[in-house]
Order: sequence, then structure tokens, then C-alpha cells
Amino acid sequence: MYFSTGFRDNCLASIRALSGSFEGSARFDYLSKLADQMIWFLNKEGDVSRTADGSDFFGDHRRKIEHAFSYVPFSIENLEEGHFLSAKYLRELSYGGSSDYNSSDMVLFYLFPEFKEIDYKKVDQIRFGIPITAILHPQTDRLNRIHAIFQKVEEWEISLSQWGVRVKESEDRYQGVIDATNYLGLGNAFDKMLKEKRTERDGLRKNLTWIALATLFVPILFLFLGTTSFIQNFLDEKVTITISSISIFTFSIALEALLLYYFRIVYGQWIIAKNHMLQLYLRHEMCAFVNEYANSAKDMDRTTLAKFENLVFSELSADLNTPPSVYDAVDSIAKVISSLKKP
Repeated sequence: MYFSTGFRDNCLASIRALSGSFEGSARFDYLSKLADQMIWFLNKEGDVSRTADGSDFFGDHRRKIEHAFSYVPFSIENLEEGHFLSAKYLRELSYGGSSDYNSSDMVLFYLFPEFKEIDYKKVDQIRFGIPITAILHPQTDRLNRIHAIFQKVEEWEISLSQWGVRVKESEDRYQGVIDATNYLGLGNAFDKMLKEKRTERDGLRKNLTWIALATLFVPILFLFLGTTSFIQNFLDEKVTITISSISIFTFSIALEALLLYYFRIVYGQWIIAKNHMLQLYLRHEMCAFVNEYANSAKDMDRTTLAKFENLVFSELSADLNTPPSVYDAVDSIAKVISSLKKP
């Protein structure tokens, strides 16, 4: 049985009550056949599954038929709608079920209509619509599967596009890490050189201070020992000068010349160290542009970047002036003394 006992009994009662109004109607034969065939369908028992897929597809048809018979009061239009839905179900079941209902009176009612009251849209649906749908169902099913595959492909493409964006973002972050690492590596190298140059500069400054103090010590010692009169006597040609005084004076002059000479050397090295530190500071700051330089060097003219390369990657420049020799210093002091002795 297709329907529950309670629903079937209510439908049968509604149809019998409506049949009483058919007497004397010009459509008596048409309405009587609708009622008789509908009563036959409600009392029918059978398999409601399709052997093609084994599914029970009567659920949707049952809801529509029950809805058609649920109107109160029950009318002829409700009977016609319920009859058409029942015939449509039997027609569809014949193309996939274990029984063939195409020869049943309910289906033949639309296949070979005998009454002008029958809506020919319903006739076309029973005759052609259902068979075409059943015949094309395998192809339609394949098309639906292909469409589903296309939808999955589109979803995969969207997913791949999103992953492409993520990969690009990851590449950018990775490139940023590489750039930062390169900058840190080059910056650390310059930091190390700066520390070494700072230590060298501080050491040279200490040595320069000690040599300067030693250079001043000799004349200060002459002042405290009261030997300045020796210089005056030495400049006076009438005064006799002893060998010991000449020896002391000569030794003092030689010592002072050596101290001045080394002071000049240390001072020059100190200036070079300061110059190196200034250059290293500048190059350390220029390291921030090393990545942009690497990218620009691929596209720009080499001559445009020559100055940048010379600044960052060139050797540290130094003062190439040759310090004065000891003999030059002594000769200069001798010339000064000779000029003082001249009238």
C-alpha cells in the first residue's frame, strides 16, 4: 500500500462524497473515470522502488499527492491534480521499476485521451516529458557529474590561486629574511672592523700622549736644573764650552729629535685611524642599500653604479705622505740653531 491507512480512508471518503455531485453533470463520464481510477490507485499495493538504482523515489510523489488531497472542502480541481500526479508516478515507475504501468488505465487516460476536459499540457508531460527524461537520464547524470567535476576543478583553481598568493607572500618574507641576513652579515663585518680600528685609534692616542709628554720633559728638565744659561753661553762665541756640556746638549738634541720624529709618525697613524673609522661608519650606513643595489645592478647601466661600488667596496684610503726621517729632523734643528747664532 502506497499510503497510510488513515490517509487512504480519508481520501476515499472525500472522493465518494464528491462523486455524489457528479449525477446529472455533463462531465459525468470524465469525472467518474477520474474517481474510479483514483480509488484503484489508493487501494493498490506494490513495489515503489526502481530496479535501475534500487532507490525509493515515491517519497516526493507521496508528499505532492497528499498535499492535493489535503484541501477542505475537497473539489474537482483537487481530484484532477491528484489523478495527474498519480499517473505521473506510475509512468516514471514504469521506466525504472520492476513493473510496467504504461498499459494501466490511469496512464492510458493521458496517453490516449478520450475527453476534451483533459489538459493537453498534462498529456504532453505523460506522453513525451517523462520518456525523454528517462531516456536522457544517463546522459544527464553524466553531464551532472562532469559539471560537478568542473566545479571541483574551479575550486581547485581558486585554491591553487590562493596558494600561489601565499607562496608569493612566503617568497617575499623569505627574501626579506635573506636581505636582512645579508645586511646583518655585512654590517657585522663592518662592526668588527670598527671595533678593531677603535682599539687601534685609542692605542695610538695613548702613545701620542706619552710621546708628547716625553718630548716636553727634556726642555722642562733643563729649566728645573738651571741649565738654560748653557744655551746662552753656547750662542755666545766668546764663551768657552766644555766637552761634557757639548755632549749633554748634543744628546738632548738627538733625544728631542727622535721624540719629535716618533710623535710625527704616531700622529700620522692616529689621523689615518680616524679617517678609516669615518669611512667605515659611512660604509656601514650604506649597507642598508645593499639589497636595492643588487636588484638595480641587474637593470641599470654599470657606469651609473660605479661610484656606489667604489664607495662601498673600495679599499680604505690612507695618508700616503712619508714621515720625515731622523736625519731630516736633525738637519732642521741644526739649521734653526745656525740661524740663531748669526748676528
